[in-house]
Amino acid sequence: FGELGDRADPFDRMDLMKELKANEKKLNEHFLADVDRALSEGASQCCYYACANPAVETLYSCSGCGIVKYCSKKHQALDWKWEHKVECTKSTPQFVLDEIQSDRERHVRGDYDKIER
Repeated sequence: FGELGDRADPFDRMDLMKELKANEKKLNEHFLADVDRALSEGASQCCYYACANPAVETLYSCSGCGIVKYCSKKHQALDWKWEHKVECTKSTPQFVLDEIQSDRERHVRGDYDKIER
C-alpha cells in the first residue's frame, strides 16, 4: 500500500479490496467457464505432466472420469500411479463432488464467504 504502509488511508484499502473482489469474480467466471468446457468435452491434450508431445491427434480418455486424456496407455498408467488416482471422480465420494459443485455455483454468484463444514 505504498510508502505509508500501515499509515495508509483505510478508505484506500477498502477501495482496493472492492477492486480485488470485482477482479476475482471476473477471473473466476473465466476460469469456471474453462472448467465447464473441460468437464463436458474432456482435456484437449495429454494430461501426463512429463509428456514431450501433449498435442497429439489420438487421445485416450480415463475410463473413470472421462475428463483427462492421454496420448498413450503408458502415460495413463504413470499418471494414475502418481497423480490422477487421488483426483479422479471415480475415486471421489458423491457427497464431496456435490460440495465442490455447490461451492462452484456459489462462487459464480460472487459469494466468496467461507463455509464451515
